[in-house]
Amino acid sequence: MAALIRAGHEGQTYAITGPEVLTFTKVAAKLTAACGRTFSYVSVSEAEFAQRLSQSGRPAWLAADLAKEYALIGAGHPAFGVVTDTVLRLTGQAARSVDQFARDYARALATSL
Repeated sequence: MAALIRAGHEGQTYAITGPEVLTFTKVAAKLTAACGRTFSYVSVSEAEFAQRLSQSGRPAWLAADLAKEYALIGAGHPAFGVVTDTVLRLTGQAARSVDQFARDYARALATSL
């Protein structure tokens, strides 16, 4: 948001990450620990992921792009294995961890999905 409302960010590209590199399985474990409800990661193919996104109303171009990113993350592509301090530099506050997010939204997560 800081880059959207403050001058000086025009034409800039930022790599925004959380404070740690996580697999989908680790995220599920962290959600489970915080919510008292079991979350698990079930791997699907890139094509199936794109199809599910399209079926849920995403435009085909977006579904294809997100599915490619999903596949790269799942394969451990190095581009997704970095942590940046971009959030801190832009906002003055550290990026929120998945642990903190899960604690903050535990009640909603435990009763939805």
